[in-house]
Amino acid sequence: PNTCLAAAPCSLADATNPGYTSPGDEVILAPGTYTPGVAIGIAEPVDVHGTGAPDLTHIVSDQVLGVAISHPDATLRNVTVDHSVGNNGALLGVSGTVSNSKFVSSGAVSCAMRNIVIRDSFCINTGVSGTAAWINDGGAGTYSSVLRNVTAVSTGSGSIGLMVLA
Repeated sequence: PNTCLAAAPCSLADATNPGYTSPGDEVILAPGTYTPGVAIGIAEPVDVHGTGAPDLTHIVSDQVLGVAISHPDATLRNVTVDHSVGNNGALLGVSGTVSNSKFVSSGAVSCAMRNIVIRDSFCINTGVSGTAAWINDGGAGTYSSVLRNVTAVSTGSGSIGLMVLA
């Protein structure tokens, strides 16, 4: 695959793209604000993380989806995702592990989850009729989402902190 090195960093979209990563890679995000212009997908067994507290590494998304994590051995940690539009949220977690992160959205959902582990994190929704954390483990198949030490807060009128469909 292509390479992204600290001496010659690439875009966030490239750094999380399977064309640039290999299973087991570590993607280290330097402190700062990232505005990728596309939804970020983590679909391989890689570890994507900021270097300290979540507030040091911001991913700002104006896409329908902020960050999607969809591999059981993928991890995302130490980031803040600010999301402003769409129904799929700042985080769409289909599989994998998220920790020590914050997801803020004024869209319909901040954290949309199915079959994922989220620890020590925040899901915050500021939209009208928004949902902070939405777990959809219903339908065909067997799914199991785990939230441990997760704060889910919705502040808009008619909003929901936690919605579970199973």
